[in-house]
Amino acid sequence: MNRSIWSYAKRIEGTEMAPYHENGFLGNDIKVWIANNRREYDNLFKLAEKLNFDCYAMLERARPHNKDKRELLVSCLFPRVMELFQATYLLVSRGMIPASNVMLRSLIETMFVLVAIAKDSEALDAYILNDERERLITANKIINDTSSTFSEIPLEEVIRVKSEIEKNLDGKKLPKLTTEYFSKKAGLHDWYLTVYAVTSKSVHAAIKDMEQYLDIGSDEKVKSIKFTPTSNGTIGILSTACNALGMALETFLATLNLDTDITKEHADSLRPFLELALTEKD
Repeated sequence: MNRSIWSYAKRIEGTEMAPYHENGFLGNDIKVWIANNRREYDNLFKLAEKLNFDCYAMLERARPHNKDKRELLVSCLFPRVMELFQATYLLVSRGMIPASNVMLRSLIETMFVLVAIAKDSEALDAYILNDERERLITANKIINDTSSTFSEIPLEEVIRVKSEIEKNLDGKKLPKLTTEYFSKKAGLHDWYLTVYAVTSKSVHAAIKDMEQYLDIGSDEKVKSIKFTPTSNGTIGILSTACNALGMALETFLATLNLDTDITKEHADSLRPFLELALTEKD
């Protein structure tokens, strides 16, 4: 996948004329737009809903072993991926494309972690120990604080907790747990360099991403500030979200030793939309 994944679909006819100037995405007018958008991309929305339904069915079957750290963590991370997928779906359906990119980025980050700890023992151990390291940092802050901010916290208890954490860490050096680290451990560094990088523009409000809010005429003068729903991005974002959820589902099922055949069916159904997302032009 590459940057062209975000080049796709036609703008739904009539969008620019809709009266969104009073309440925007919170008004009643958006309901008509949502219905039109849904009809325009009905097959993709139905595919996303079917995938979501099957994920719930798989959750009902899953029974992680309570002493298996990998199974437990993957079983906790998978519902988080599902929730972020549903949030991405809702935002796309309302034409909130920048917000959809932000949510998609969070979805991809969580998927990286899930796949990484399922595949790689170092990533699993580092993920667990990093929580201990964060607790140690907090304990040290409380112990070394000279103000009265933490005055109500018993210092002896904090020192005891710090000692326990240091014993658990036992001087272990942890890798820097960045999104890129987890993407590499997941075998998905290409995602990090392409789709994830593109979604970051919306998160960090890059100048290039801000151009969509200005309506510039042929004389290069600003005609108005533009703030309306758009379908530009629907195919790329929603198909990528489905792809990420599908990979998380496959990893979840494999980790719990469940049949993964259903994920192959979804991958086959999704492939035409991914291909369309790659070939569409601005």
